[in-house]
Amino acid sequence: DSIRNRLEWMRGEHPELEAFCKEAKEEPFFVKNLENVQGDERDAIFISVGYGKDAGGYMSQNFGPVSSEGGERRLNVLFTRAKRRCRVFASIRHGDIRIDVTKQAGPRVLKRFLKYAETGELDIPVLTGAEMDSPFEEAVAKAVQGHGYKVAAQVGSSGFKIDLAVYDPDDEGRFLLAIECDGARYHSSSWARERDRLRQSVLEGKGWTFHRIWSTDWFYNRDSELHKLLDAIERARSAGGMASRPPAKVDGPVVVREAPAERKPPQRAKYVEASFPIEECALYELHETPVGILATYAARIVEVEGPVHMDEVGRRLSGLWGYKRYGSRARNAVGQAVERAIELGEVRRSLSETTGFLESCRAAEPACVRDRADASLSLRSPDMLPPAELRQAVLTAVEASIAIAPGDCATDVARMLGFKSTRAQLRACIEQQARELVEMGALVLVDGDLRLP
Repeated sequence: DSIRNRLEWMRGEHPELEAFCKEAKEEPFFVKNLENVQGDERDAIFISVGYGKDAGGYMSQNFGPVSSEGGERRLNVLFTRAKRRCRVFASIRHGDIRIDVTKQAGPRVLKRFLKYAETGELDIPVLTGAEMDSPFEEAVAKAVQGHGYKVAAQVGSSGFKIDLAVYDPDDEGRFLLAIECDGARYHSSSWARERDRLRQSVLEGKGWTFHRIWSTDWFYNRDSELHKLLDAIERARSAGGMASRPPAKVDGPVVVREAPAERKPPQRAKYVEASFPIEECALYELHETPVGILATYAARIVEVEGPVHMDEVGRRLSGLWGYKRYGSRARNAVGQAVERAIELGEVRRSLSETTGFLESCRAAEPACVRDRADASLSLRSPDMLPPAELRQAVLTAVEASIAIAPGDCATDVARMLGFKSTRAQLRACIEQQARELVEMGALVLVDGDLRLP
């Protein structure tokens, strides 16, 4: 009613508005409340969200008809009235709406919509109600709660579950930190490690900050690990919490921006081939070099180029030794050196035990997508493309397109990797990795299109 009254006053003060507001028009200007918006559509819709906190800073979680049964359907009607653009004026942010105090879907839908308007992200964490997986998680949660932080277990986000999520004590509508409680049994499988890295990559893209604790470290050095955890929580608190990207402050109500800003295209790193002097080449032939020395050089190459195929490590060593050919004796020597580097904990096999790809044990981040346009010819063979890198490229292509057909995804991935054309073998490799991402739950197929969960 106050908006209508204000509009009537403006029409009296500014006669030029009369033509715009004239009710005889085919699509006249209107002001309606949530309950009365039905089949009306307009090129532009302005939505006013007018809830707020009292003088003491308390905000009721009762949102009127939105909190009633069927409130989500009313919101769905409202949000789909705009043909071209929708602007939202709100006195609250999405973080002011708490998902742990209501069973109705309406407030959760409103929170998700406000987050999208503010940040361009649709994902809203969900409390699954599931129990903690292990006594280890229970011990970590109890320790965090003992220092005054509220913790939720098994929080759902983007189709994945987070072991423990720490609430922001200054704003219980959002989370500060995701805690991953890792056991040795879970990470004994290289497939599990890769799935975990991909999952973390997706969730970090949604704004989550991760802190990882190993069970052995916790049980043998609990005080040190707890100190690191509390420090991570405080750093996240100082940084503003999970996915905290508010619009600029304005006088009066918060003006939530009209549409999410366009995302910048993903940065593609150029493939860098390892190059350094080999002092021992004057003393030994490659195949006669002591295995420990050769293992050190192999680990150095993997650190620069990983994930990388073992054959490519051998080619690089041969080239650094001054050879033009990578022969069988050198191949045997490199194989032994790689095994020694694995035993020493410098190198590990990427994904399964049979792919032949290696990565550095120092690598904590997901595989980087690298442009091979100027790389050696052997690196452009589909057989030499690391599955971990292909999967990261597929995830990047899907996220950039929201929904994309597998064939189009293969084309986009090929361009990221520096290929001007997408031949059958390359396309098959990329589509195979996309299928495996679907099987792992990192992607879903909806009406034939690949999407994030």
